[in-house]
Amino acid sequence: MINVWTKQSGIDCHYMIASMICESKLEKIIIRFDGAAKGNPGPAGCGFALLQMDGSVITSRSRSLGATTNNVAEYQGLIAGCTSALKYGYKNVQIEGDSALVCKQITGEWKIKSAHLYSLLLQAQALMKQFSEVVVHQIPRIQNELADRLASNAALGSTIPSTDTISITQSHPRTSMDSDVMTRCLSFGHENDGAFSLIGLQKDHRDGTQ
Repeated sequence: MINVWTKQSGIDCHYMIASMICESKLEKIIIRFDGAAKGNPGPAGCGFALLQMDGSVITSRSRSLGATTNNVAEYQGLIAGCTSALKYGYKNVQIEGDSALVCKQITGEWKIKSAHLYSLLLQAQALMKQFSEVVVHQIPRIQNELADRLASNAALGSTIPSTDTISITQSHPRTSMDSDVMTRCLSFGHENDGAFSLIGLQKDHRDGTQ
């Protein structure tokens, strides 16, 4: 509940509310994404959800993609999720997906050889560089249920109506000891030449299936 100050207090209530809204954008949120292709390649769709850290849904969306591969659909889900988070003004995000390939490619752990995936990787990283802080988690599929359902329905040509109101949905609990969760932290720092540095990544050069 927001207590609105009155003019009698000597504080402009409109300024106070605007300041509170701006400060809220500094809070970390979760971007969960997924993609699905029926046939691989085949009819595909992507979906994402923006969540508060307590599991409350900020917004969720899905989109049909036509015929493409599962990997392309997953990248499209990530790109759509990052785009939405930036549109809402969020700067600190925790990206969560069950795709080992996407999570490890965007953090630099796995090389990428396919040209069509490389262009999507560049799009995703360009969006990620616009955040102040990015943390990437590879999560078990069961924890990605909402994004998975959105993507699967979109692949079948039935997009679920977008949600832009906050509804409380308890996410599956995560623990710091969960061995199934792979965490990679990315800190994007501006250099003098306009480039960005990736700090805290231990890169190996394994390659995922394209």
